[in-house]
Amino acid sequence: IALKIINPIKKTIINQNLINTKNADTMFRMRKEKAPRTQIKIEYLKNIKYRIYIEIFNNELYEKLKYSLENHISFYTCSLGLSENLANFEYVGEYNYEIKKGNAKIDSVINLEEIDNKNISIDIEKEYFTDRFSLEMKEDREVIKYGDILFERNGEEIEIKNNNYIEIETGENILWY
Repeated sequence: IALKIINPIKKTIINQNLINTKNADTMFRMRKEKAPRTQIKIEYLKNIKYRIYIEIFNNELYEKLKYSLENHISFYTCSLGLSENLANFEYVGEYNYEIKKGNAKIDSVINLEEIDNKNISIDIEKEYFTDRFSLEMKEDREVIKYGDILFERNGEEIEIKNNNYIEIETGENILWY
């Protein structure tokens, strides 16, 4: 897969009051000695929008996924991390691509395991960040592999030098991760 950031990443922190329901006999009468309430800060993303690129070699799985995306059908409700953060999706299309090597402006996030740092051109006018993500999971959602990704906060292109990349017929350049 590859992931493109379309809207700038904006974060907000909201304090939330949580109730320890394991120690509460009833919701209106809680024992003070058990500290039934706690306040924690949770970071949320605001107005985010991504484009996900996928390539599937299993024809049966490909047909099921394409049908589901075109008809806005999901097996589980889409969310961004937590069940409270519901997400929406739409099918954009299917495009041909070419594998190329050289200098390019990449529209997707970059898995830092897939590129040598010296092949990334840093523009001081842009806002670059790295984050650790789960790259592979088992079916029970146990993470098998973590990796660091590089992204530009506003969704702007990242320049690379002398590296393999994917050029999509829409003119976008991505890196699989």
